Amino acid sequence: MESREEEHRCRRAIEYQETACYHREQASKHALKGVLDLVKESLSRAEKYDKYAADELKDLPAERVEAHMKNIKKGQKERKKVEDERIKRKMEKHAASTSGVTMLKA
Repeated sequence: MESREEEHRCRRAIEYQETACYHREQASKHALKGVLDLVKESLSRAEKYDKYAADELKDLPAERVEAHMKNIKKGQKERKKVEDERIKRKMEKHAASTSGVTMLKA
């Protein structure tokens, strides 16, 4: 049961890190536009989410966190592969159905 809670905390930490990354990207976009107020706001949000991620992981043993992160990333990679294959089949099916339609029109 403890392992499940650790993994859940690691997943939350990953989500927080991804959100912090998004806010940093937004800050760089705002910087290119020259909107300094929005840059400061986005960076402060990124720092806030980095802190949340650190808080989730602070009292967990580093080797356990590393093992959970490895399993989570592996699962994400597998799900992405399955999703990519599904999209590829869907596109092939669509291409086959539309090529038949163009042949009928000709």
